[in-house]
Amino acid sequence: MYGFKTIKDYLLARDNYRDALDGKQYPASQLRVHHLVQRKDGGSNQPDNLVLLSDINHNQANHNNGILAKLKENRQKTLDYRGAYFMSILATRLSNYFDNYTITQGYLTANLRQKYEIKKSHLNDAFIIAGGTDTTLRTNNVYSRQKLRNNNRVLQKFYDAKYIDSRDGKKKTGKELSSGRTRRSQELNYDNLRQFRKEKVKKGRVSIRRGHYQLRPHDVVLNTRTNRIETVKGVQNSGTVIKFQTGKTCSIKSVVSLYHVNGILEKKMKNI
Repeated sequence: MYGFKTIKDYLLARDNYRDALDGKQYPASQLRVHHLVQRKDGGSNQPDNLVLLSDINHNQANHNNGILAKLKENRQKTLDYRGAYFMSILATRLSNYFDNYTITQGYLTANLRQKYEIKKSHLNDAFIIAGGTDTTLRTNNVYSRQKLRNNNRVLQKFYDAKYIDSRDGKKKTGKELSSGRTRRSQELNYDNLRQFRKEKVKKGRVSIRRGHYQLRPHDVVLNTRTNRIETVKGVQNSGTVIKFQTGKTCSIKSVVSLYHVNGILEKKMKNI
């Protein structure tokens, strides 16, 4: 909580203005700090014991019907400190890579954003952190940078079986018509769709990869047959055929590699 004026400022930054029950974002004025374990029962004011609830959900009815008690059980089972641990390590090591850098806090960003009357979003937070104000001319170009693995070492690929769905008669995969069970350690209310499996129309199979290919998904190539620049979706037929993002295919002999995505995929976003 270092640098935050109040515990609520810290919780707003931690939970991104979201209600712990319905997951929706609310203005700070409509959010209340709720103790998972009440003070009378020995609960503390530590952040692990605090969540944000909107005026709609923070009511006596939810206290009486057990919803807030259930929230306590689920919340304490799913506490994840990996993000805080990563940021703590990052803060101690930034000086090893950057001589001059400044540190800011979430509440400072929020205060500036409210001062300039800029809406809450990841893009706008980054804009404020970079020194933007209500008089700064902003570009309409927004780019996304996605971390990709450098090497795909998976040697086995599973192709799911297909069944006829008794409800509409269409072919669907076993995953689409599964029992829905994801945890063996807990009995939850699963949406069991296995009952709608009719006859199996295609068996599942396992494919063992026997080689790695130079071209990977998102690589940019020139299709010499059409003289068009294409984006690779995958490699087929033991590396002899390239499938493009458009769904079309081409012999690997007819393409020339232009750009190999290795680690970071950067693309311009549309309709932002």
